[in-house]
Amino acid sequence: MRSPPRVLRIVAVLCAALLAPRQAAAFWIELSSSEFALDNLFSSVTSFTLEIEVVAPLQPGAYENPPLGDIEFRVVGSLDPSTPARSANSAFTGFAVEDREELSGQAFYAQGNALRFEIASDAELADGLQVSELAGSGIVFEFDGRELGTGRYHPPILQLRGDGSGSIRNAANTGGINPFTDVEVNASIGDEYDVSLGFDPASLTLVEAPEPPSAAVLAAAVAMLAAARRRRHR
Repeated sequence: MRSPPRVLRIVAVLCAALLAPRQAAAFWIELSSSEFALDNLFSSVTSFTLEIEVVAPLQPGAYENPPLGDIEFRVVGSLDPSTPARSANSAFTGFAVEDREELSGQAFYAQGNALRFEIASDAELADGLQVSELAGSGIVFEFDGRELGTGRYHPPILQLRGDGSGSIRNAANTGGINPFTDVEVNASIGDEYDVSLGFDPASLTLVEAPEPPSAAVLAAAVAMLAAARRRRHR
């Protein structure tokens, strides 16, 4: 019995690799105020989004300040002039002023910030990661975006609990001169805003489902297989 031509073996291996479950080397955690059905958060801020790139495989286990890529956190609206950590521009998009809308993981942790969560051992990750698949019964997810010594940043601390409750508050923000008030910032957790969050743990998705194999690559593999068959029958 003749063995399959080399090109057929290559195509078979390529298809098997594409269809096999893949474990990405990084994943994005994405949260939005729209998922909590909130009309108003604080001052005249109406919405927020938070995106965190975790540079590690998505798998069961504890993530305690894991390596991070880009971090983007934004709000839409304006801050009341009395807000202690308000930036020089009252109407802005971003918890930070313009040059700090995006942080690197290194800069994030350098400020004393923290990211903590643990994926349960029985989590089914094929459909993404839901809050119900985090381990624990108390606070199961915490993003602490404190800012130290800059005077310019309106930072959040976001906590989610396994029972479907949570909060977004201002994190500790101390040191540095506020560019709007020329006064040193000294805000403790919750001084500026403290908003309760309610959600369904089974439906609140932190990480979207992994993308299926590329249709373009699969089509190329099929085309290679068809070409090989035509050559065999000439």
